Amino acid sequence: MMARTWRESGEFRDELGFRAGRMPLYPSFVALIGGRQVDPARVRVAQWIVGGLSAVLAASLGTALLGSRVGVSAGLLVAADPYLVHFSSLILTETLFIAMMLLTWRLALSVRPGASIGWREVLVGAAAAAMIYVREAGLAFALALLMSRGFVCRRDRRSWARSAAASAVIAVCLAPWAMYNYARFDGWVPLTTRGGITLYDGVGPQADGSSDLGDVKRSAEVEVFVLRGDEVAWDRYFREAAVRCMLEDPLRVMRLAWEKLRRTWNLVPNLEEGRGGATLVVSAVWTSGIYALAAVGAWLLMRGRSEVGSLPGSTSACSEQSGRAIVVLLLTPAAVVTLMHAVLVGSIRYRLPAMPMLEMLAAFAICRIVSRIGTESSAKEIESA
Repeated sequence: MMARTWRESGEFRDELGFRAGRMPLYPSFVALIGGRQVDPARVRVAQWIVGGLSAVLAASLGTALLGSRVGVSAGLLVAADPYLVHFSSLILTETLFIAMMLLTWRLALSVRPGASIGWREVLVGAAAAAMIYVREAGLAFALALLMSRGFVCRRDRRSWARSAAASAVIAVCLAPWAMYNYARFDGWVPLTTRGGITLYDGVGPQADGSSDLGDVKRSAEVEVFVLRGDEVAWDRYFREAAVRCMLEDPLRVMRLAWEKLRRTWNLVPNLEEGRGGATLVVSAVWTSGIYALAAVGAWLLMRGRSEVGSLPGSTSACSEQSGRAIVVLLLTPAAVVTLMHAVLVGSIRYRLPAMPMLEMLAAFAICRIVSRIGTESSAKEIESA
């Protein structure tokens, strides 16, 4: 709907008629790819291509951090991930968002220690801004990346200055959207007017850990704001209501957090229609396998030699840090997802941005296990000879 209204009137209007309900890059992507009639089939094909590029970016990032063998294995895991494949056929932001996130991570970790601050940080900031223009939650991922890079890339004495420069570029890139919204609404709307109802969906009196936005949007309060066309007041109303619910019963919010995280990191689909047959089996086997291998990979990196930069093909400045530093970098998206969705609603789709990084840890574990088996087999052959 937002793509069609943009083609017709030059404004992104959602189902409520609001103009800043979402960040503009994904509706623009849908409008440009979908053609004059905004054909969903064309968008799906484009997203399959973007999903394939995500696998390539994951392979490149894995190579930079952990070597070429791990990188290729990580790319194959991302390409085969059944959830990433499934969501690439849905008209949702996940596929494009994940590609932009991987691109941002790859650019941020491609700088060699001691290199001067320059155009590379401009590219990092621009890629991070594009990620935020896809989905406003990208701001949390971008800031977490820049902070974690500053902490772990200690051999690069300019790491914090690089992060500050990239942050400045992000602010410059987001400024036009904020100024555009200020001119439209005569008020401060830096990203979207959706934050209030999103928070209310997670902590309001109706909250049970899942999303109930459909019923909330049909409430009498929403109808008043829709008739007035005042989406800034709509956003403020639900944000204040959400904060009030959190302050009145913080224990309930804490209890809900567990249910949200269970839903987000669930081994099998939360919806009943996905809890049967091959879907259930494939989901349980794949997800439990990735979780277990990622844990093994993180453990091997943290207990291994202090330097992992000697891995074949590793090129990142941070690949010369300790295995613990790389684990921190790869677990950063998972930490962001966990912290955000302990408050917001829980769903498997919201963990998807963290999965490529977990699959890199899983790929590292697979390569180490295969290498160990190969070494032991060679030793036995030598002994028998």
